[in-house]
Amino acid sequence: MAKTLATTIKNCLTEAFEPRCKAYIAFKLRTLISRTDKPKKKELKKLVNYVYSKLSGEDPANEPAYARQSWERAVATVLETTSLGPQPVTFENLTAKFYEYLPVMYKFLEEMEAHSTAQTGQPSEWVIVDEADSQYCRELLSAVDGFDDLGRRQKAQVQRATHKFMNSPALPLNFGPRMEDDMRQAITALIRTTRFQLSMSHQYLQGNDMIDPSLCFKSQSASLYQATKMYTLLPTLRFTRKFITMDHQCWSRVFSQAGVQPRLVDDQLFLTQLGEHTQQESDLQQVGKKFLVFWKTLNFKKANLSKVFDTLGTYNTDLPPEETDIAFTNLIRTDGHTVEFICSKKAAELLPDLVMSDLDDEDMEVFKPMGVDPGHSVLFTSMDTNRQCLRLTNPEFYHRIGHMRRRYTRQNNAEQRGINPIMSSLPTKKTVSVPRWMAYCRQLCLCLPSLTNFYGSAFTNDRFLAYVSKQKILDEAVNIFVSGGRKYKKSKARRGVDVDDDENDEGDEDGEDERPNIPLLMLGSGVFGFTRQGKKTRMSIIPKLKAAEKEGRLLVCVVNEAYTSQVCCFCHHRSLSTKRALDPLTNATFGLWAVKYCRVCRTNVNRDKSAATNILHLGLREQEHLDRPAVFCRH
Repeated sequence: MAKTLATTIKNCLTEAFEPRCKAYIAFKLRTLISRTDKPKKKELKKLVNYVYSKLSGEDPANEPAYARQSWERAVATVLETTSLGPQPVTFENLTAKFYEYLPVMYKFLEEMEAHSTAQTGQPSEWVIVDEADSQYCRELLSAVDGFDDLGRRQKAQVQRATHKFMNSPALPLNFGPRMEDDMRQAITALIRTTRFQLSMSHQYLQGNDMIDPSLCFKSQSASLYQATKMYTLLPTLRFTRKFITMDHQCWSRVFSQAGVQPRLVDDQLFLTQLGEHTQQESDLQQVGKKFLVFWKTLNFKKANLSKVFDTLGTYNTDLPPEETDIAFTNLIRTDGHTVEFICSKKAAELLPDLVMSDLDDEDMEVFKPMGVDPGHSVLFTSMDTNRQCLRLTNPEFYHRIGHMRRRYTRQNNAEQRGINPIMSSLPTKKTVSVPRWMAYCRQLCLCLPSLTNFYGSAFTNDRFLAYVSKQKILDEAVNIFVSGGRKYKKSKARRGVDVDDDENDEGDEDGEDERPNIPLLMLGSGVFGFTRQGKKTRMSIIPKLKAAEKEGRLLVCVVNEAYTSQVCCFCHHRSLSTKRALDPLTNATFGLWAVKYCRVCRTNVNRDKSAATNILHLGLREQEHLDRPAVFCRH
């Protein structure tokens, strides 16, 4: 267990080396660059990536453009005074010689923490700036009568609109009809006053000495230093129960607590007392001992592993585990609620990835073509030749697995049992200081009984239910393509359609069904490797689709989906733009990501449905060996 935990900590620190070094470089650049010349977030990111590439021994592609001379001086200073350790800084070197890079990262984190500690509690400096920040807008709006009575989303909309009006003097001050007159007048007066102060600040910063500094814009929140993010040197474990792995030694320890221990003598298992001298065992005897410790103490009949016991004598130590006949790997994993037996699984023979050009006209007669557009907010959107839409959204995904319901229950239980005050009373664990870390550990030990009682078997049960529910919803996603699933069967029942008759037509007089039965999924080739909180990508459903393909339930073909979401599915022109809508509260327009407007045919189209229709169109053209339309190609 100690070795496993040490390996886990090492891997976490190795993977966190690059992002934490980049955070330190950004901290140094913000410190060296004055507030009047501070770069924006995207510009700062380019500078940080360039500096890290130079310090790590890589050759950066292009040197970023310096809009200010202070940026170039700051970059040169960081390159001269900073070292990341032995070059090149690669993942292989970090893994092999991490002891040489750990002091470097510790020094960076210690300097950042010392800076934040020194700045805490100091009065802010009154610096003249020509741009109002969102925190300043929030402080002003909190004093307006009636603002606190708005909902969370309404507050955010009013704050964004106010911030936009303050920094854009050319925009007319128009608010929606839902806003009360008193609130509209108060916010309008604040915006006009701030606009005047910002205009004075702009002229003053341009070098106009005739401007009185007292008339310029000076915000306390805008003058505060940018807080440095704090980190912890060692990754901390959560209070929820984790899986622990029990090998044959841990399992034997269970018997040793009773005064006996399983031991292999002449291929038989006996219970002998501890401390007895044993001879040196061969590799086969060691494997057999590990195996028989579990085999003679547990019942594997239902697992159908009898072949494993019969082939134990044919074990070859020169072959890798996946090429042997022994399935059980002599490991048990448990979280206190469920028990898992880790078995070796031979790699299944994967079917080749087909493209539409591999199918001929005779093959298309038995398939039902469907264009499938994967995404983030919507797991998939499918359109067939009859323009029937099948989709599965992320809210549906999390609702069906019961994630939100269990999360709401846990939050209520934490509030009722007083866990939130206990968690808030703990000192911060984001520190590299040993005294602060020890203070956190001491306070944690005092609260540990209450925390362990709360984070108990209920959480492990929820994790097990979430796993089972996830497998069910992924199977349901496959069933949606094959038979409509429960989702679309219910919609047919509401429309008065007989589901059984609709799915089991008798066909024509010859006893043959003219309708294609096997779904042909023309899946978009966009791979979303990254994830977002609360979002599932198409990569979570691909294994299920491949398994269904091997069973003969459907067929998956990959189609290049480039520019499919930018081309109108009706006129096939790259003329789609984001649909704008008017907010009735702030009277400001905002974009609808899911709705696109075609400037040629003047129609509103759903972005995902249009992309799925275009994928279907491109797949059918590829099957007919036609060239890809120029509108879907990179010029």
